[in-house]
Amino acid sequence: MARFRFAMNWGGCFGRAATSAVALALLSSAGVRPLSAQSGDPHELPPAFPRDGATMILDNAMGTAWDVTWMPGKPTPMHRHKFDYVGVELADSTVELIAPDGTRRTVAFTKGHSYFLPRGTTHIEEVPATSPERHAVIIDLKDPKTPKSASSTEVTTAVSFASAKKLVENDRVAMWDFTWPSIQPAPAVVIPNGAFIVFLEGGELASSNSGHKRQPERVFPGQVLFTTDGRVLSELSTKGHVRGVVVQLK
Repeated sequence: MARFRFAMNWGGCFGRAATSAVALALLSSAGVRPLSAQSGDPHELPPAFPRDGATMILDNAMGTAWDVTWMPGKPTPMHRHKFDYVGVELADSTVELIAPDGTRRTVAFTKGHSYFLPRGTTHIEEVPATSPERHAVIIDLKDPKTPKSASSTEVTTAVSFASAKKLVENDRVAMWDFTWPSIQPAPAVVIPNGAFIVFLEGGELASSNSGHKRQPERVFPGQVLFTTDGRVLSELSTKGHVRGVVVQLK
């Protein structure tokens, strides 16, 4: 897959108040309300990343992907997210979110749960001592260098994948739960602004184009890939049940 950049490491949440009904609905679905950036003094707080337990696994002009682990009984510092960001949970987990005013909220995640949250999100995250560790990929979305045209947004929004489930859509991203087929590939698609793909289940992917045979490529849970042309979505799964979350950028 010469056109794709892979991050091979193994692979949260919650501000600037959400600026749209969609963003508010996403926060609500995760059991989290946006925190006011005026709570406490966020200008004195450290950013979410880098920090202990977080490893950068991919960085480009569009975003930075972090493999993040939260160990039980070890709370993060109070921190403020500098970027809009998306998260993909890699395992079932439970986390307590502590707001600047001391309010605590417990949120249960399942593997594959995905979300978008706005910059300014401010909190401490703590996995209860009796719970398993939390593991997720968090992608900070960098600000576009140039404004997107209306036509570009329309094309990206219109893209849909066969056998894919839409998880999130707003003015910055569309997120899809996608399983690679083993017999008939999905049609190749164009992704004008690129997409991050976070693998939930590993296996092998091979080209569906018989005129350009390649050796199958091994992919792993927690691996992050960035593509600009969408060709990977027309690959066939030749080993395992390959599944991932596609984060289309707008």
